[in-house]
Amino acid sequence: MQIHADMAKLIRFGGLLALAAALMLAAGCMQRVDSEPPVTKQVDVPQVKWEYAGAFGGPAEVSAASADPWEVRYKPGGFLQIRGLDVTEDEVWVCDLGISRIQVFDYNGQVLRQYGEGVPIDGTLASNKDIYLEEENYPYREQTKPPRWEDGPGLPWVTNQTGLFKAADVAVIENGFIISDQARTGGQRKPKRRDEIAVLYRDGSRLNVKGVDVSWPEYLAVDGTQLACAEPRGNTLTQWEIGDADRWAVNRIGSPTEYEKLMDLEVNYSGSNEYLMGQQLAGNTGYGPKEFAYMGGLALAFDKLIACDIGNQRLQVFEARRDNAERWGNLIRIIPGKKKDGGIRFHQPRNLTVDSAGYMFLVDVLEMEIVVLDPKFERIGSFGRDHLRDVYDLDISPDGRQLFLTDRELNQVLHYVRGD
Repeated sequence: MQIHADMAKLIRFGGLLALAAALMLAAGCMQRVDSEPPVTKQVDVPQVKWEYAGAFGGPAEVSAASADPWEVRYKPGGFLQIRGLDVTEDEVWVCDLGISRIQVFDYNGQVLRQYGEGVPIDGTLASNKDIYLEEENYPYREQTKPPRWEDGPGLPWVTNQTGLFKAADVAVIENGFIISDQARTGGQRKPKRRDEIAVLYRDGSRLNVKGVDVSWPEYLAVDGTQLACAEPRGNTLTQWEIGDADRWAVNRIGSPTEYEKLMDLEVNYSGSNEYLMGQQLAGNTGYGPKEFAYMGGLALAFDKLIACDIGNQRLQVFEARRDNAERWGNLIRIIPGKKKDGGIRFHQPRNLTVDSAGYMFLVDVLEMEIVVLDPKFERIGSFGRDHLRDVYDLDISPDGRQLFLTDRELNQVLHYVRGD
C-alpha cells in the first residue's frame, strides 16, 4: 500500500513537472512570437520609373514687327507666361497668362490649334489693380463720378472664345472647356471687370459661372459633374455642381476676403515677403482645419477633392459627393507633409494630379521634384530634379502613361513617360 502511495505521489509530482515544463515552453514560445513582427501578407508597391521624354514650347517670339503695339502677334508654340494645362486622350491644352490664348498640342509638341486673340494682355486691358488705383484717386465718389474705364484704342471687347481673356488654368469638358479668367471676358464692355470662371462651349456660346464672386481664380479641377477652383490670394476654395444655365450648386471653403481687402493686399504687399502676413491681417489666412495659408492646386478623384495647402505644408481632403448635400465639402482628413515618426512625405505641395489607380503625383516646390504618393498617401518615390525649375501645374494622361508639366521659369511643357 505504501508503495502504491509513493508511486501516486511520484506520478503527481511528475505530472506537475510536466505541466510546469509545458507552461515554460508555452511561455517561451509566446515570448518568441511577441518579439518578432507578425507575419502579414506583403503588398507589392509598383516601382515605376518615369523617364524624361523632352520638352516643347519656350519663350514666345513676335511673329511680325508693327508700329502699332495693339497689333502685336506671337508665333505659335511659345509662351509669355505659361500657366495651367489639361491633358486629354491625345491632346495637351496649355494656358498663357501673358498672351490671350490657349494653345492645344499633340503629345509630341506640335501645335494643333489655339483659342483667343493671341495678343499680349498687359497694356491691352485695364487690370484689376489699374481700376482700383484709378478709383482711389476719387475719394468723394458720391459727389464726383470716377471716369469709366473703356477698352481704349486697342482690340474691341469681343464676346466668345476667340476674344480676350487671361486664362490661368483650363479644364476640358465633353462639350467645351472651362477657364479661370483673371481679366473677365463678357458679352459687353465692362467698365469694372472682375475675375470669373467661364465655360466656353464648342458651339461658340459662353456661360459665366454664377453664385459667388471670385478674385484671381487660378487652379481648376473638373470630374465631369463637379468643378472646383482655388483662389490662392484669397485662400478660398469653391465647389460647384455643374448644372444648366445659372443653376449651379455652390459651396465655399476657407475664409473668403472682400475684394477691396484683396486689392489692398495686392497694392501694398504684392511681390513682398510680407504678403502672407498681409493676408493674415486681412483675416483670410488660417492654420486650422478647412483653412489655408496660401493655397495651391486641386484634384478631383474618387468622389474626393484634394487641395494643396502650401503655407501649412499639407494636403486637405474634402467630400465631393452630392448624394448628401449636408456632407458636401466636409473635411475628411488632413495629410501633413511630415509624419509623426519623422518621415517626410513632401515639403511644400503646389499642385497634384491623380491617376486612375489612385496614385498621386505632387509638385514639391521646396525640393522642386515630383513626389509619388500611393493611395494611402505614403511616399513611394520622386523624380524630376534634373529638369524642373519652377513647375506650376501638371496632369497625367487618362491611360496613366504620360505626364506633362508646365515650368514657369523655362516657359516650357515638360514631358515624362512611364517606363515598363
